[in-house]
Amino acid sequence: MRGFDILMTVSKEYEQLIDKLVSSGHIGSPEIEKAFRKFDRSEFLPEDQKAFAGEDRPLSIGFDQANSQPFTVSFILSLASPKRGENILDVGTGSGWQAALLSSCVGEEGKVVTVERIKEIADRAKDNLEKFKLISSGNVIAVNGSALDIEPEWPIFDKIVSAAEADSVPEIWKKALAVGGKIVMPVKGRLVVADKISVSEFYIKEYPGFSFVPLVK
Repeated sequence: MRGFDILMTVSKEYEQLIDKLVSSGHIGSPEIEKAFRKFDRSEFLPEDQKAFAGEDRPLSIGFDQANSQPFTVSFILSLASPKRGENILDVGTGSGWQAALLSSCVGEEGKVVTVERIKEIADRAKDNLEKFKLISSGNVIAVNGSALDIEPEWPIFDKIVSAAEADSVPEIWKKALAVGGKIVMPVKGRLVVADKISVSEFYIKEYPGFSFVPLVK
């Protein structure tokens, strides 16, 4: 059975949170809503944080890192608009929840490469993702390392989504992005959407008012 076909029962509190995000318009497509309902946030949290999975706030996963606020995750995914069959780079694996959500959106025809610098967090995320057989199915490739070091065997990406903030959009990500693709990432307190309209041209939109952990070079 492919990983994205495995379903787990989600909590009432988490369902109510999703309902709120849908009714407020923050979940931007049926595919993203389906992903949120498929992967219960609590399955990606430490034991002492699971009871808070239905709350719309960041939750600690250790090492000064957090499982992002569901509103923020839903907004990022809506901006990225992941599609079936796409290859997506997910920067800052964290708990693995966002990578799981993306995997649902790209389906078995697509692939998510998710990268985490902190080994302990990367190892836990792999365990979380494998609860749903997402790694063994080949739908998700989980890497412990730096997303600023693009490996030759990685695909050209249709989307790049980052949960870590930088001073600017890294040039290496621009080169690793297909024409027609987009990068969604925080830059200096703003969410930036960079649409690649040609080999060297990008159309930029900005959304202020966000706070993320820094991208470590």
